[in-house]
Amino acid sequence: MTTIQLKDELHQIIDSIDDVGILKAIRVLLQKQTKNTESDFWDDLPENVKESILRGLQQIENGETISHENVLQEIREKYQSK
Repeated sequence: MTTIQLKDELHQIIDSIDDVGILKAIRVLLQKQTKNTESDFWDDLPENVKESILRGLQQIENGETISHENVLQEIREKYQSK
């Protein structure tokens, strides 16, 4: 895939997104940092994204996690019997 083809595909994907939060997150990922700026990507994240990340980290610290295997088992039990 050429650079032009990849850019076209990315444009199409971005054009199909209507969720402002996702678009803002994509913008943060794609923004170029100026050489004079020592900013961290965290500073550019929307507040609701920061809150979600911090809440998730706190849940990990509290041991409030579910293993990947258990999640898969629950999904299989719920949807394979129907």
